[in-house]
Amino acid sequence: MVFRFYICSFTGSGCFSIVKFQNNKFRFFFRIRLHKDDIKVLQKIAHTLNLLPPFLDGKYVVLQVTDMDKIINTIIPIFINVPLLTQKSSDFNKFYKAVEIKKACVEKTPLASNLKSARAKGKGNLLNN
Repeated sequence: MVFRFYICSFTGSGCFSIVKFQNNKFRFFFRIRLHKDDIKVLQKIAHTLNLLPPFLDGKYVVLQVTDMDKIINTIIPIFINVPLLTQKSSDFNKFYKAVEIKKACVEKTPLASNLKSARAKGKGNLLNN
């Protein structure tokens, strides 16, 4: 639990965002951006949460999560269990609602239904069968 509070303390340097592309596809982002002198902090967070390592962006270092599974199963639970107290709380709530909508839409597609059915039958990933 202490680690969750630790991560939440960096949200002033972070953001929850959604980008819409021309093809009406959406990409969800969680980012923390710090001065490059603080790279070890973001490396520790990435390692602890099993995320991709942070990258350098000029004089900054960025920990970025775009993988929906990581957002749903790792990032969101942190901020549900340790609610934010600033404007970031409103940002997170909107982000969370959008993720839930996206998740519901994906679960209604035929491919998602077929994947769920295959997993339930013990076939794993349809692409490997």
